[in-house]
Amino acid sequence: MTVINPDCFYNVIIIGSGPCGLAVASRLREPTPSALYSDYEHQRFHFLRSKGHLMNFTDRKSRKACSNPIDTNSLLVLDAYSDQWLGMWDSQFETCEIPTLRSPMFFHPDPADIDGLIAFANSQGRTDELVEIKNVVGKELSKHQQKKRSQKKSKPYCPIEVNQRNWKDYFRPSTKLFRDYCQQIINRYNLENVVKKGKCKLIERDTLLVGNETIDGFTVTTEDGRTFGSRAVVVSCGPIGKPNYCPDNFPHGSCHTGHLFTRQVDFIPTETLNQRLSDATIVVVGGGLTSAQICDALIRRGAQKVILLCRGDLKVKHFDFDLDWVSKFKNYRLAQFWFLESDAERWKMIQHARNGGSVNPELYRRVKHHSQTGKLEIMTHSTIGSKQWHENEQQWTLSIDSHNRATEQLTADYIYYATGSTPAAQEIPFLSSIIKNYPIEFEHGLPCLTDNLEWAPDLPLFVTGRLASLRVGPASANLEGARAGAERVAWAIQQLTESQSKSETHNSNSSSDLLRYAQGDLNLYEILASSA
Repeated sequence: MTVINPDCFYNVIIIGSGPCGLAVASRLREPTPSALYSDYEHQRFHFLRSKGHLMNFTDRKSRKACSNPIDTNSLLVLDAYSDQWLGMWDSQFETCEIPTLRSPMFFHPDPADIDGLIAFANSQGRTDELVEIKNVVGKELSKHQQKKRSQKKSKPYCPIEVNQRNWKDYFRPSTKLFRDYCQQIINRYNLENVVKKGKCKLIERDTLLVGNETIDGFTVTTEDGRTFGSRAVVVSCGPIGKPNYCPDNFPHGSCHTGHLFTRQVDFIPTETLNQRLSDATIVVVGGGLTSAQICDALIRRGAQKVILLCRGDLKVKHFDFDLDWVSKFKNYRLAQFWFLESDAERWKMIQHARNGGSVNPELYRRVKHHSQTGKLEIMTHSTIGSKQWHENEQQWTLSIDSHNRATEQLTADYIYYATGSTPAAQEIPFLSSIIKNYPIEFEHGLPCLTDNLEWAPDLPLFVTGRLASLRVGPASANLEGARAGAERVAWAIQQLTESQSKSETHNSNSSSDLLRYAQGDLNLYEILASSA
């Protein structure tokens, strides 16, 4: 048993203040969620409202049932990098100088209205900050055009299936517009002061003594020694996993993009590289959106020779995967995914849906422009075979192995690895106690959660984001998946707290009835009738 100061006890603790954490917090504060459902689906699933959205957590001071939704005093968000919402998100967009989001308008963490971002842009008179996603709606190819296109392999092609009625949604918001909309969500649900900076060190299941009450819950310990208590914990961290990176002379000779986003290094990591940027040869390893953004940002900052090293083709897609996975309406692909019998099959479908990294057409055009000016060289189907760091010259000698050309030797001044990370939930340090005491299966580093995104049945430790992919689907790590995951978590927490509230209410009523019986105000038959 652990004694917890009542001021350090919360009903819900969320680990991570990114989009997934914001989606969970705002959903817990929203009594009438509707962002996941179209009008058609609302008519069909009207029973969602009949279930009720009462947040019957018990207030830790008054010990009375709280009205819905959850009170912000009962909610804590811990983030390793910032005491504000979207701290790392802001850092990533600032580092890569990203002007617009890749995702469409209906991808956002607002639980109240799926068209909320569109309404916000119109109400603020900022529709000029919307960028059309061209060649999506109304641009479907006929069978004859598809046949002709298949015979030509000169241009990358994205298969698109979109209903014309969705035309208004296929715009991208500017980074500033989206960030302002998120701030409006934060203000609307009074979430400004719930985030505290603190890197989670350990989560343990424990019996807590809070004041005079004994509670089955969790202790959450931070690396600076603080301990908090909670009834439920939601892990909503970003890309947790093993970075696909060998620390080759970090940070003097190379770095991973994760180091940039967490501000462990500057965008131009060394003074030596900064001084000779215009004459330096810089290698960027990766074939996804981030690698292309790094190349673009380097060239705009003055680099004259950048090499983009891709192990496959540089794929071009509007989104991380085809639109049939991320459509506004419930779709056939997700039904296929949920009907698969094993997590191994689901993992394979996720890999097939994402199909590695890709860039959107707009960024691809910028990358091609840099290539035509001679500032960027794109080497596809290529990997670094061997490398040697020369300390005196502060340079690399690299051997580049390619499938379509002979091995090349080149000299490079710096290497950026935009290679992402590999999920490894079973190795997350702060979950070590949970993994030991509540073992579950893993599939390629992803935890096999319950359908409610609980770690295990009857264990109110929830997981959202990329680590929930086996339950939410391939979009789990995206803004759309953040909202879908938040809905599942909120439902589970509601069921948990409603049962706790009913138990507390029953005990309270029983004591009150016995007192009234002793006073002669009730008889035993009335007590039995009220408890039936």
